[in-house]
Amino acid sequence: MKNINKSLRKVDKSFVKLNSKPFTKKDQLDMMNDVSDTMSEINKAIKSIERSELTSSQKREKIEPLTKQRNELAKRSNDFFGVSK
Repeated sequence: MKNINKSLRKVDKSFVKLNSKPFTKKDQLDMMNDVSDTMSEINKAIKSIERSELTSSQKREKIEPLTKQRNELAKRSNDFFGVSK
């Protein structure tokens, strides 16, 4: 969880940084890599919880906030990069 929160803070800083100045293709790529790394960490955490010996309700309780974080990150990235549905 600490790694996920650290990665989310890094992505947040990247969004702020890119919003404050014109950004280059390298900046875009760095940002996309940060988002991708963070999404991977969230997915790994979810898989780990799914494989654990917790009850279904305990798993749901732990997975739900991670899923919300992942979905919010995806939405912010899509909005930022102008990706439409």
